[in-house]
Amino acid sequence: MLESQITETVRRIDSKRGLRAHEKEAWKRSLRQLDQAKLPILLDLHDFSNYIPYEAKEIASILNATDHYYRGFDIPKRSGGYRKILAPFPSLSIIQKWIASSIFSNVEIHRSAIAYKNNSSIKDHVEPHLNNPTLLKIDIRNFFPSISIQRVGQEFLELGYTSRMSYALSGLLTLHGCVPQGAPSSPLISNIVLRKIDSEIETICNTEGINYTRYADDFAFSGKKIPASFIAQVSAILSLDGFEVNYKKTRQYEAEEKTRFLTGLVLTPDRIRPPKNFRRWVVQRIYYLEKYIETDLSGLSKASGNSEILNNVFLLESLRGKLGYWNWVDPFDKTAVDCLGKLNAIESKLMQI
Repeated sequence: MLESQITETVRRIDSKRGLRAHEKEAWKRSLRQLDQAKLPILLDLHDFSNYIPYEAKEIASILNATDHYYRGFDIPKRSGGYRKILAPFPSLSIIQKWIASSIFSNVEIHRSAIAYKNNSSIKDHVEPHLNNPTLLKIDIRNFFPSISIQRVGQEFLELGYTSRMSYALSGLLTLHGCVPQGAPSSPLISNIVLRKIDSEIETICNTEGINYTRYADDFAFSGKKIPASFIAQVSAILSLDGFEVNYKKTRQYEAEEKTRFLTGLVLTPDRIRPPKNFRRWVVQRIYYLEKYIETDLSGLSKASGNSEILNNVFLLESLRGKLGYWNWVDPFDKTAVDCLGKLNAIESKLMQI
């Protein structure tokens, strides 16, 4: 965008709104910053409507009643209880996806953040903590609801958008004043909001010789020794941005504890594995299928004590998916390789029936 174009754009805005001198300069700075960052130039909802399949008045209607554009449902937590999911209707979801991909995707995420990034996986979060005497994991209480609309709006302001447009964009990404868990934009927003926190925590970790990774709201630290004051230091950093440590889920493993649990995986001194109950579930069902598939299907139900094996028409697909995951997590596990061979044999026999 040439300087003459910026001047002309501000002149047009001035003719409509009657800007003061300092407001004109603010508009010019905003336009230069957005242009330099190659971000969409959004002066108002009419500009926004050029990028998405809605008119300005339709966007305004959604913005003024966002609570009418979500549906809520509960999903069970691994630790017990339920987690509230707030999923936007397609009309709002389209807007949120566009903002995430066209604006926030240009923001650099801190290297310690692993979740919600291309070419990153949960293994990238866990592997740096193998073979370290001490492992500390910290969880944030009410992670997504702790990210306020003001905090999201601040990110748009820092990118160069005006306060009015920042308010509109952040309003389209939030519900009841905070980021909803279930919106397609929320994961990326969380990484963006926490990038400064990640940087501050990494600085402390580098001083103490501690490894640091973060997977969404799961913080992991490991090293030879973690100071007694370390949790308080991290908590203080988090609290400045409105986050609270969930001490019930905070756990420190010492050198004598050889088996550790981190984001659904098991760490032993030399390898990462899926949890024992996961592995047992797979092995047990492979055993029952192999033993009874051709001989006594009625005995299968009695032996397992669970009719799920007979009634689940997707059981073979489920087993193949779980074995693929198991093999990906721990490629050298002979049990997983053996189970996969048995599953192939079972499927071959079924094809012959």
